[in-house]
Amino acid sequence: RLKVSLKLVGTLVERLPLNHPLHHPKGTNELELPEESDVGVLLHYIGLGQDSEYFAMINNDHIPSDKLTARALEEGDSIVLIPPIKGG
Repeated sequence: RLKVSLKLVGTLVERLPLNHPLHHPKGTNELELPEESDVGVLLHYIGLGQDSEYFAMINNDHIPSDKLTARALEEGDSIVLIPPIKGG
């Protein structure tokens, strides 16, 4: 199993389905995922769709939204997901 930490910011917490696996939706969560997981697997696991463009930081590095879901995860990765910000 692959251990990573995940923090959701802003409205992403409100978008989680009722049966989500996070113990601390508004804090940092330690998760165990299958080996060879990518961010797409992580999004599916917590119940968020891959169709949104997320702003993401993995280990304090910005990951562009067009490369995010295919980004392979590694043991100990720290992931912060932020919803897209839309303005006028």
